[in-house]
Amino acid sequence: MSISILESGLYTITSLSGEVTRTPEGTYRLSTLGYAYTGAGSGLGPEEVFVTINEEQNREWIFTSFQNQGRDLYAIELADRSKAWTTENPNPEEQSRINTEPLRTTKSLPPQATPPQLFQVRRVLMD
Repeated sequence: MSISILESGLYTITSLSGEVTRTPEGTYRLSTLGYAYTGAGSGLGPEEVFVTINEEQNREWIFTSFQNQGRDLYAIELADRSKAWTTENPNPEEQSRINTEPLRTTKSLPPQATPPQLFQVRRVLMD
């Protein structure tokens, strides 16, 4: 498990396509579906991830690699690592609401994340 460095560009995240932009601080801004920013609701429980045109609602993210569990698998965490994307649907090929919850990992070496918190992130290669 390690924080990964992705180049800015177009990526698919499981069944969602969008742009990943690396910030000077080493975090990432995600945009998709014509929306420039990605946010997460506020509160102590699960918070729904949403897209928005409002910059003040933007949240920055980090990608934590779990390559030991499969090719291109990442947990997508808030920049402060307090919570990670979590899907409600265990089938990653189907659309599902995405919430944020604390990242759950095993105590094994290397640690493993739970499947609802792993997303396949692949760069879209342009011809």
